[in-house]
Amino acid sequence: MLDIYKLIKSLIRDKTEVKMNKHIQKLKKEIFDSVMNNKEEKDFEAIIERSVTMTLKYVDTQVSTHKFFPND
Repeated sequence: MLDIYKLIKSLIRDKTEVKMNKHIQKLKKEIFDSVMNNKEEKDFEAIIERSVTMTLKYVDTQVSTHKFFPND
Protein backbone atom coordinates (compact mmCIF):
# COMPACT_ATOMS: atom_id res chain seq x y z
CA MET A 1 0.00 0.00 0.00
CA LEU A 2 2.84 2.37 0.81
CA ASP A 3 4.40 1.86 -2.63
CA ILE A 4 1.12 2.79 -4.33
CA TYR A 5 0.91 5.93 -2.20
CA LYS A 6 4.46 6.94 -3.19
CA LEU A 7 3.72 6.27 -6.86
CA ILE A 8 0.58 8.43 -6.79
CA LYS A 9 2.42 11.21 -4.96
CA SER A 10 5.23 11.04 -7.53
CA LEU A 11 2.78 11.26 -10.44
CA ILE A 12 1.03 14.28 -8.91
CA ARG A 13 4.37 16.01 -8.33
CA ASP A 14 5.48 15.37 -11.93
CA LYS A 15 2.18 16.65 -13.31
CA THR A 16 2.42 19.80 -11.16
CA GLU A 17 5.95 20.51 -12.39
CA VAL A 18 4.84 20.21 -16.04
CA LYS A 19 1.90 22.56 -15.46
CA MET A 20 4.14 25.05 -13.66
CA ASN A 21 6.70 24.98 -16.48
CA LYS A 22 3.97 25.63 -19.06
CA HIS A 23 2.59 28.47 -16.94
CA ILE A 24 6.03 30.08 -16.60
CA GLN A 25 6.67 29.77 -20.34
CA LYS A 26 3.34 31.49 -21.05
CA LEU A 27 4.24 34.36 -18.71
CA LYS A 28 7.70 34.73 -20.26
CA LYS A 29 6.15 34.91 -23.73
CA GLU A 30 3.65 37.56 -22.62
CA ILE A 31 6.43 39.73 -21.16
CA PHE A 32 8.67 39.23 -24.21
CA ASP A 33 5.84 40.08 -26.61
CA SER A 34 5.05 43.25 -24.69
CA VAL A 35 8.68 44.39 -24.93
CA MET A 36 8.91 43.59 -28.62
CA ASN A 37 5.69 45.50 -29.33
CA ASN A 38 7.19 48.61 -27.67
CA LYS A 39 4.37 49.01 -25.19
CA GLU A 40 4.36 52.04 -22.92
CA GLU A 41 6.34 51.65 -19.71
CA LYS A 42 3.18 51.68 -17.57
CA ASP A 43 1.69 48.82 -19.57
CA PHE A 44 4.92 46.84 -19.29
CA GLU A 45 5.04 47.29 -15.52
CA ALA A 46 1.39 46.25 -15.24
CA ILE A 47 2.06 43.09 -17.26
CA ILE A 48 5.01 42.14 -15.05
CA GLU A 49 3.03 42.85 -11.88
CA ARG A 50 0.07 40.80 -13.10
CA SER A 51 2.36 37.96 -14.21
CA VAL A 52 4.10 37.79 -10.84
CA THR A 53 0.76 37.91 -9.01
CA MET A 54 -0.65 35.10 -11.19
CA THR A 55 2.47 33.00 -10.63
CA LEU A 56 2.36 33.45 -6.86
CA LYS A 57 -1.34 32.54 -6.77
CA TYR A 58 -0.64 29.44 -8.87
CA VAL A 59 2.20 28.33 -6.59
CA ASP A 60 0.10 28.99 -3.48
CA THR A 61 -2.71 26.88 -4.93
CA GLN A 62 -0.34 24.02 -5.70
CA VAL A 63 1.18 24.10 -2.23
CA SER A 64 -2.17 24.22 -0.47
CA THR A 65 -3.48 21.37 -2.64
CA HIS A 66 -0.66 19.11 -1.48
CA LYS A 67 -0.57 20.19 2.17
CA PHE A 68 -2.19 16.95 3.31
CA PHE A 69 0.66 14.79 2.06
CA PRO A 70 3.04 13.79 4.84
CA ASN A 71 6.71 14.62 4.39
CA ASP A 72 8.93 12.02 2.77
